[in-house]
Amino acid sequence: MLSFRNFNKTYGSHLILQIPDLTLPAGIHWIKGRNGSGKTTLFKVLAGLLAYKGHITLDPDILLSKQTVLHRKFINYGEAEPL
Repeated sequence: MLSFRNFNKTYGSHLILQIPDLTLPAGIHWIKGRNGSGKTTLFKVLAGLLAYKGHITLDPDILLSKQTVLHRKFINYGEAEPL
């Protein structure tokens, strides 16, 4: 399970993503959107590469911003074109 509560991602004063309340059950999900809609930003936030405001919880009790070791243990990210 992956839950977002009061999630915001901004670049400077420009709001990129805002998810007030969303819970995704365990499983495979399709993230679809136009170019520039924030898909890659969302994945980079989940990978711990970008800072954000709000709360992201994995399973019922792993708060990603507070439990960074468990965060890295359960979430992996491979870029399409790594540097």
